[in-house]
Amino acid sequence: FEFEVTRKNMNLEDLSLVDFQVEMNIPNQNITWDAMQMAFQNIRGKIAFNMGEPQTPVNVTNAIAPHANNVVNTLYVDVIYWRQMEVTEGWLAITFTPKEIDSRFGGAFASGYVDGGVSCGWSGRDPWKAWGSAADVDAGQISTALGYESFSMDGHAQLFFDVDGKEAGLRGALKLNSLSRGTIQIRSMDHVLD
Repeated sequence: FEFEVTRKNMNLEDLSLVDFQVEMNIPNQNITWDAMQMAFQNIRGKIAFNMGEPQTPVNVTNAIAPHANNVVNTLYVDVIYWRQMEVTEGWLAITFTPKEIDSRFGGAFASGYVDGGVSCGWSGRDPWKAWGSAADVDAGQISTALGYESFSMDGHAQLFFDVDGKEAGLRGALKLNSLSRGTIQIRSMDHVLD
């Protein structure tokens, strides 16, 4: 997406001492991601992070880096479209630290609400974790929007998931609770397994 970056008072005499504090302002914009059949309407916000190495003052032990980044950066979006489904009043909060990237998300979805988060390190070798929940969602809306001929579901439900991994390893848990009467129809196990 488009963003604006401003940096003031940078010391160019010794770049090894430069504190690369970056603030990206993301002006209101619409984004289409054709490969994933997604569109974002009116995304906006600010992301700030620090690319510099923490400098420990001389003769001070266990000092906290004066510019360690723990700022919570938040992006907002009016509507996220995916296939025939919508998430409205969506948000994504991201925190950058020297060891990891931590994010949280949420928004109104299928007459209910979804939220969750993802934590990961800076490299592909670091462990990662994703979790989330969907509270009081209309399973019929989701089933209809997905348009699967071999599977359908209706009624209100809540969903919880928790997945973590490292490199090729993956472990997870999924829990679905029915909140009202409803029906699950599985017409073809082959398609469901695929």
